Amino acid sequence: MSLWLRKATSILVTVLTLGLVTPPYPIHNVPQRSEPVIEVKQSILEEAREESSASQSSSWDELSWEELSQEITDRQQLSKQFTAFMAYHADAQVQRKFGPTISTRVGEDYRQAILPEFLKVVEQFSHDADEPLLRHVAITQRPASGQGERIFHLYDSRTGEDVVRYHVRREKPPQDGYWFSFHYHLREDQFQQHYELGKIYWDKNTPPRWVS
Repeated sequence: MSLWLRKATSILVTVLTLGLVTPPYPIHNVPQRSEPVIEVKQSILEEAREESSASQSSSWDELSWEELSQEITDRQQLSKQFTAFMAYHADAQVQRKFGPTISTRVGEDYRQAILPEFLKVVEQFSHDADEPLLRHVAITQRPASGQGERIFHLYDSRTGEDVVRYHVRREKPPQDGYWFSFHYHLREDQFQQHYELGKIYWDKNTPPRWVS
C-alpha cells in the first residue's frame, strides 16, 4: 500500500468523531431514497479513519482525487479511499459554508446526524460508478454564500458535468423557528428529485448568511 494510503487516523478522528452526547435541540432525519443503501459492517466514518493517517490531510489538501486515485489499483480499495477523501472534504466544505457562528452552534450536530447519511450516498455512488468515472470525480471548492443552497457538487473532471449536488436550504414552518434542511440531487434524474438527508434546528431568530 502506498505511503499516502497509510496515513490518516488523527485528522479524521478530530473532524469526524461521532459524539455520544444527545443534541440539545431536535434533529430530524428522513429517508433519503426509496432504494436500499448497501449494508456496511462498520460505519463509513470508522472505515475512513482506518484508511487514513495523521499526515493524510496534507496530501488531501494539496492533491486532487484524480491524482491520488492513480496510485490505487484495487477496485475495492479505490471505493474506500474515495469515500474517505470525500469525508474529509465534505466536512471542510460544510464548515466553510456555515461560517464560524453557525458552525459553533450546529457543527457537531451536523457531523453526528447529517454527514454519515451523506457518506452513505457517496459510498453507494462509489460502488455504482464505473471505474473511469470514479477516478475522475472532482469536488467544487466554493460553497454558495448568502442564501444560496450549494454546499458542493461532485463532477466529472473530463466533461465538467455534475454527478451529485449536495445542498442545504433554510426552512421556517409557520409558528416555528428556522431549520437547516440537507438534501442532494443526482444526475440520473437530471437533478429534479429532492433526496432528503435530515434537518437541524437553528433558532427562532434569523440565522446568519452562509459563509459569514
